[in-house]
Amino acid sequence: MNMIDEYVNSFSNRILTIGLLASMLSFSCSKSVKVEPQEMPIAEYVIQDIRYFMTTDDKIDTAKVVLKDTTFYNFGNDLKVGKFTGNLNKLNKTSRFQLTNLDALPDDVKLDDLSVNVPQNWNSGNYFDLFPEKFPLNQLGNQRPYNLASRSTENITVNVPPRSKISVTYSIEAYYMTCSFSAVLQNNTTGERYPLTGTWKGLLRYDNSQTKLAEQPL
Repeated sequence: MNMIDEYVNSFSNRILTIGLLASMLSFSCSKSVKVEPQEMPIAEYVIQDIRYFMTTDDKIDTAKVVLKDTTFYNFGNDLKVGKFTGNLNKLNKTSRFQLTNLDALPDDVKLDDLSVNVPQNWNSGNYFDLFPEKFPLNQLGNQRPYNLASRSTENITVNVPPRSKISVTYSIEAYYMTCSFSAVLQNNTTGERYPLTGTWKGLLRYDNSQTKLAEQPL
């Protein structure tokens, strides 16, 4: 019986030792495994369904913009001929958005990265023609060259009588608009949609360029 007991005890010790080794090996292996955090995909935002419209609080203002003011003098006794050139190529289109629900937008959206077309003309019935070049949908003032294709340069001959002066003023009429807008901000990564509302303010269009001459004696 003693030999049997010794064999049983020895076998039990071996089983216990193997179990402890297996447990330690399993623990050491489990500690060496590093779980990487799951990366969230970068959100891609786009503007959809933008619409401009006029409300009772919206308006259009006009202002005269003097582009060039020149005076031709003639102190002699003979007719003097001068040349006047007016240029419209330096005109700019301006744009600024004001959002009424800015706090409802996602924290990671960057309005500077989102660009939209803005009004360049308004017809009755809330129908807008849009400027071909896009502007950022932010609350800062932005501007782009207006690129008025027609009559970009005005050339005239100025005949100055003896002992007189002629003042030449080259101007154009600017239309400034405040209107309402609505749009949808969509997260293309998740499909979530957020409504946008607010107002747009900026230069609507230029029109009616004029060259005026005023003669005075010297």
